[in-house]
Amino acid sequence: MYRLPKVSLVPLKKKNEAFISLLHQQEIGSTWIKSEQDQVYEIQLGKQCVGLVMLSMIAPEANLINLAVEKPLQNMGIGKQALQLLIKKLTRSKVSMLHLEVREQSPALRFYLRQGFYSTGLRKAYYADGEHAILMTKQI
Repeated sequence: MYRLPKVSLVPLKKKNEAFISLLHQQEIGSTWIKSEQDQVYEIQLGKQCVGLVMLSMIAPEANLINLAVEKPLQNMGIGKQALQLLIKKLTRSKVSMLHLEVREQSPALRFYLRQGFYSTGLRKAYYADGEHAILMTKQI
């Protein structure tokens, strides 16, 4: 049986900013604007950047802005491992609640439910195309 190389989260490297920006655009549908308040991590598979984790944090809470893995590597457990690593980092930073918004029709909704998130609300017509956003929270 083939095993994936180790998944890790590392702070965004300058050389990978263009890749991260493109992946963010593909997944979220909006341009990434670098902000001092946001924390951006690369999801690395071995030594290769294959995804991103973007969040804002004001302890004891954090908001997950984006967790994305490039399409050919989705549904292989990489996102799950990255989320677990993120939760460990947040716990060490005294964060006890992680929030996010997800499209109502997104397959990611099931992913987050399986990871222990629960629905806390609805933002009607939140996205530019009119789709609603489900607000979700996980206590960590």
